[in-house]
Amino acid sequence: MKFTAAALAILCANDASVNGFSPSFVPRKGQMLGASTFVQKPTTSLTKMSVATPASAASMSMLVESSGGMEELYELTETADAKPLSKRVRKSPAFFKIAGIATIPISAALGFGIVPSRRIVAHGVGAVITGIAGAVGKSRLDALTESNAKPAIAQALIDAGLEDPETAKSAVEKVRSDFGILDEDFADLCVSIYSTYLMGMVKYSPTAKTSEIKELQSLKTALSLDNLQVGEAHHQAAVDWYRQTCLFTPEEELDDPDHPDRQAMDKFLFLSERALANETPQAFTFEMTRISKAFNLEYSEGTERVTETAEPFYQRALKSTRAKLGTNQVSSSMLERARTTLGVSDAAAADMHVASFNEHVRELLGLGESAEDVDLDKLKFPENALEELGQLREILGMTEIDANYEISLEATPLFQSTALAAMEGVVEGKKSPDEAWEVMEERRGELLLNEDSSKNLMK
Repeated sequence: MKFTAAALAILCANDASVNGFSPSFVPRKGQMLGASTFVQKPTTSLTKMSVATPASAASMSMLVESSGGMEELYELTETADAKPLSKRVRKSPAFFKIAGIATIPISAALGFGIVPSRRIVAHGVGAVITGIAGAVGKSRLDALTESNAKPAIAQALIDAGLEDPETAKSAVEKVRSDFGILDEDFADLCVSIYSTYLMGMVKYSPTAKTSEIKELQSLKTALSLDNLQVGEAHHQAAVDWYRQTCLFTPEEELDDPDHPDRQAMDKFLFLSERALANETPQAFTFEMTRISKAFNLEYSEGTERVTETAEPFYQRALKSTRAKLGTNQVSSSMLERARTTLGVSDAAAADMHVASFNEHVRELLGLGESAEDVDLDKLKFPENALEELGQLREILGMTEIDANYEISLEATPLFQSTALAAMEGVVEGKKSPDEAWEVMEERRGELLLNEDSSKNLMK
């Protein structure tokens, strides 16, 4: 059995074509080498998605509504699609996997046949030599297949979206099955995808959103990651983000709370703390310590940044609670869920509850920010204020003593002003003691002061 020279040429061409598409960085047209990936970019990819097929309609809505993670994944797939062979691999991963498996036996058979000798040994040597060449070709085909699995995972997430994590999980699992990648290697790719997604969330919006917490939870489920892998993904992203950011932003500017990159860093820390909240205390401390160190911060500084990011969210929840009093749309359990979601400690929440109650007392009295020109002697609580404050006290979980103290704190100066004027009237002979007492009692009722507090003031 003899093979023509064309057969050998086919084998060589196969090896050369794979070598020609080895992974390498090629800058896009108009892109400067070393340019930061954290510069805000126009969402041109969204425009392109608007003419996509009906099958990608769900992914379009996810891209528009997402916090930047999906946009980053779409950019990843665009980069991969710029290479024609890569696009073909993602369309038919099974074919390239089978081609890799078949390379060695086919190459060995070619080597056996093209050696011009009647001796079996010589043919065997030829088979070994071409078999080795086939093994090299197989490894390159395998590398080509696996290198395109990552953009394939990204595309699966874009198409499925994260509204239903289980659906997205099935789509990601199909990629693993189609590409035939070992579980351990595929898990590493999923960690890298999570890291890329997180980078996009910080890159496109430096302001944290509570919806992003659930978004990362859904991503974790879709990629079948455990806590250890999530911690690794956050650490990888932290290292990459800080290295790229410091190319253009001096470290001293990262200390400015109003700088966008500082806000992005704080957002990253907040999302990381929330993503790792279910870890054991030891594991949580370890992960947050190394993420903080990636940003050149101590653990205590990192957790303090998290608190500073989380508390404004809870303050808005408290403000919303006050606005909805009497509508049966708010409850103490809702605030408890908010604290759990945001990671606000009970001690911090208690202080914020007192401050919120005090603010509501001042608002009902008319002691807001624009109360400078108000006649203090005419300020009083409106009707049903006592019932409203009682409802707020129960929702906030405050004791009656604490609530009365806050009311007294704001109302006492107003009562003292009235009491002083009434006593001056008695001294001047304009009022009798009984009349003065009636005036003070009326004022006490208007200010919701209890009887004991007014008597103590008169002593």
